[in-house]
Amino acid sequence: MKRLLWSVGLTLFGFMAQAQNNVDSVVADTVMQESKSDSIGNPLLNESKEEFSLQDSIKYSASYQFRDGFYIGRRAFLENKPITLDKVLTTIPYTDPDIYHKILAKGNIEAMQPDSTYKYYSVDQIFGFVQNRVFYVNLGQLGFVRMSNFGRICKVSYDASRPRVQPTAGVGMNSWGGAGVGVGVQINGGSQITEYIFRIDKGPIVEFTPEMLLEMIKDDEIMFNNYVGLNKRYRLKEMHNVLREYNRRNPVYLPIYN
Repeated sequence: MKRLLWSVGLTLFGFMAQAQNNVDSVVADTVMQESKSDSIGNPLLNESKEEFSLQDSIKYSASYQFRDGFYIGRRAFLENKPITLDKVLTTIPYTDPDIYHKILAKGNIEAMQPDSTYKYYSVDQIFGFVQNRVFYVNLGQLGFVRMSNFGRICKVSYDASRPRVQPTAGVGMNSWGGAGVGVGVQINGGSQITEYIFRIDKGPIVEFTPEMLLEMIKDDEIMFNNYVGLNKRYRLKEMHNVLREYNRRNPVYLPIYN
């Protein structure tokens, strides 16, 4: 078959002239909830008790700064409203570089509320935390792992050989609604990197596979149709490029804080 090229600003992927009539079985339908994202071209504006509009929000870029602290649920992360360390009841010095690790090792945190009362949050309620502008996402039993790519679709790379923030208590996946197995990628030295993806607006974390990626990009009709047109080999080869291009075409807007 003659391979065509699809030009989208990046040298993305080729697809077969005769597209497959049937998409490979997408198992994500059984574990993912329907997204509330806007259609292609419209930025993601997050639901909030304190509504904000495009006038007081900014398109995400690498220069955007999330505030340090614990994020209870993904909405808090999207609103850039963490529980900061000064609100957490702890005897650990703030200067301790492992303070987040040590707090989480207890299995819960106790934080001051606006009315000056204290409330407990279990570890599985914590979507993640930011320390020194680095976000660590809750991967349940795998602990809190650094998020490698942020966008409408986020990617997390888990390296079993590297140290990570992991509570001593068991961590559930309640805040995600499910978990995937992940795709193992062998690297030099014998360690194995496992990759996961999830939509920042809604849905569980799942394994990073072409099938799961197809499920997540189906709100972008152009990208979905072109990616469907690839054979299995090229879907696997181009899935990282597709992820980057999808996030470029579907920006996330976040609140502006001084």
